[in-house]
Amino acid sequence: MAGKDISKQIIEYYVGGMHPNEIAARLLLDLGTVEGIIEEHECSVKTTQGQQNKELIEDELRRGISSLWTKMERLFDEGRYDQYNTAYRNWLDSVCALRKMVDERREVGQ
Repeated sequence: MAGKDISKQIIEYYVGGMHPNEIAARLLLDLGTVEGIIEEHECSVKTTQGQQNKELIEDELRRGISSLWTKMERLFDEGRYDQYNTAYRNWLDSVCALRKMVDERREVGQ
């Protein structure tokens, strides 16, 4: 297994656009080692990006829920009960989706 310095160098070369065969030749390593390190790096990057996307979606959902609640209050005050009921169902669906996301995040964290 390659050390941290070698792994870092492999990733730098790969991100810089170098082909895995060229990296292996340059660092005098077997191709399997280089490809393994690159694959591990790509999985790590995808996991990080996926987590960031989930956090962004969760934040947007929270803002949408808050905004919808304000609109619901206005609809109720204006006596527009049919529209209020529709907005309430949408709000409830959004709250359920947010809860599901939070529960999934907690399960992964445990």
